[in-house]
Amino acid sequence: MPSRRTFVASVAAASVTLAGCAGSGDGSDPAVSDGTDPTDDDTEPTTRPSTVSLDVVDPTAVDGPIRVLPEGLRRLLAEAARADGVVRGHYPLSVNRPPSPDIVAFDRVELRGTDAADGTYAVGVQAGGRYQMQFLAAPAESVPDDATVVDGSELTAEQREFVRAAAGDGVVETYPGTPVGTFARTVLDGGYVRLDGTVYSGREQQQTDAEFFANRVWYVLSLEPVDADDAVVLDCTPADPGAAAQVAELVEDSDGTPQYNPEPSDGLVRLGRELDAVLLHNLTARLSVE
Repeated sequence: MPSRRTFVASVAAASVTLAGCAGSGDGSDPAVSDGTDPTDDDTEPTTRPSTVSLDVVDPTAVDGPIRVLPEGLRRLLAEAARADGVVRGHYPLSVNRPPSPDIVAFDRVELRGTDAADGTYAVGVQAGGRYQMQFLAAPAESVPDDATVVDGSELTAEQREFVRAAAGDGVVETYPGTPVGTFARTVLDGGYVRLDGTVYSGREQQQTDAEFFANRVWYVLSLEPVDADDAVVLDCTPADPGAAAQVAELVEDSDGTPQYNPEPSDGLVRLGRELDAVLLHNLTARLSVE
């Protein structure tokens, strides 16, 4: 479970009581003045502080519905629910934390608040930080007896060209969430491909912290309808514009210093009062208002 980080921001909301009186000319008795000026009211306005707190939580430990805040992720979930196969997407991060999407923690989800795609689904997902992977390939010196060798006839034209480029001079680059990136990650890296009469082995050339410092996340997602009673509820009802950014402002810096928001918006206060938890790409948090 991720460590809990709490930030508290306070805002004073003034309650103002408005008094009115019946007007004349409607058949009622005219108002009678007591000789005082109604504007001369020395009563102090009543204030009630609102405290918004944020706790980063384990997404699998939330009992109630989780509101999905990023618009791109909401659309991707609805698209996957309607699609026959996988869907792909990549989106910017609003929280400066490792780019590890929380949705990979869910085996089954119940979608609510979508456009005609509500239901319960089994989740198939690959996701991570988006960066340019670099690959090399070379003729294999030997092939283990139990290794699987993928024949070039089983590859797409793009995949064959990728292997040829990786076996040429220098490295070849691709993004992990693309179709050829998926091939490179799952087949070529550490695997064997027979092409043009030669068996090649491939590998990713490691780049120090390239994924860790990525500022976007990618998804390869599929959703398959399933009957289940223990699915995590993801509420895809559109949130107020800027809601994800407002929540992100409450998350601590990497050194543990809270980002201070002296005047939480009405939308942020409303999120805290209405929801059990909210989901950004790489963070699930519980909001509360006191």
